[in-house]
Amino acid sequence: MIPLYTVLVCAAAWGFGRWLDRAFVDGPSSFLVGMTMAFQWLMTADELQQQRGRWHLETYLLSI
Repeated sequence: MIPLYTVLVCAAAWGFGRWLDRAFVDGPSSFLVGMTMAFQWLMTADELQQQRGRWHLETYLLSI
């Protein structure tokens, strides 16, 4: 699953890259893509941690 805000950052970077110098846009856009993906992974891990009590042994075995 790819978060919407990561896609929006990529689209904005592509749009700004057409009008501005590409070297100027690549650094901040790469940082923002990394931050949005890290935020998504953090929020997903937090949600899965809260649901951990409802998981069964089969879920763990299937994940291996």
